Amino acid sequence: MDRASRSGVSAVVVDWADVPFLTLAGVAVLEDFREGALERGVQVRLVASHRVPRGVLRIVGLDYVLAIHDTVEQALAGGKASGEGRGRPEIGKTS
Repeated sequence: MDRASRSGVSAVVVDWADVPFLTLAGVAVLEDFREGALERGVQVRLVASHRVPRGVLRIVGLDYVLAIHDTVEQALAGGKASGEGRGRPEIGKTS
């Protein structure tokens, strides 16, 4: 039994609601954190309400593997995240 299972933690909310921009260094830290959490059976839910960070996350594809919410309340409730379930589009596919 790992630490997350013993503590009863099933999800962590990362609140970036007030973050107006995001660099690739921030993306790398977030992805490392997400991978470490997944190894421990913990889901990461991100709150990102500014357009620029959300765009960066979309460009690098993290919006497909990370639950991104508009508010902390939505993230805590664990409901469907913005863009969740869209599926990754095929490159070059037109429809």
